[in-house]
Amino acid sequence: MKRPAALLLLAPLLLAACTTRQPGPDVSGWGDPFTLGAQDALEDFGHTAGMEGRLDKSLFAALRVEQLAEAAQTDPLWQTGRISTLQPQLLMARRQMRQAAGIAEAAPPRPVQAGLYRALRAAQAGDMAQAQAALSGPAFPLGGAATLQRLQHLPRLPLVDQAAARTALIAGSPGPSSNSGLPF
Repeated sequence: MKRPAALLLLAPLLLAACTTRQPGPDVSGWGDPFTLGAQDALEDFGHTAGMEGRLDKSLFAALRVEQLAEAAQTDPLWQTGRISTLQPQLLMARRQMRQAAGIAEAAPPRPVQAGLYRALRAAQAGDMAQAQAALSGPAFPLGGAATLQRLQHLPRLPLVDQAAARTALIAGSPGPSSNSGLPF
């Protein structure tokens, strides 16, 4: 085959590689909460005692706990098999994280996730005024400054740590019908 003909055959592949849609930031995080969040649960929120003074880490941990707890309640994948056994533990972890951070216990998950996500992005950019502003409204009754202060100094949260360990364990062990290493 001549070189120009070969290049013509490769053109669609090269074009596809250049135009592959990247996942945009959405309030639920970075993709499917189970496949991305559960696999990295230990790293993301499994060692709360080590988050002291690490605001970005604790904001991300709170966001990930919120995402996984919501998935456990609403995602059909979480309603069957071993995954369904995580729901009570993740809901208790969310309750403990919310109490520690000063987030309203009865707040709907989406506004909490949206606020935590915006605060995380702002904190990573060094814009603490914007991070505080992101944590306002009924879901954050203490206000942005107090919520950030509490997240900056999270105590050890044993229910959160245990939920992270169990979630990572289940996510990392293959289920009976899986060839991906995931339990579904």
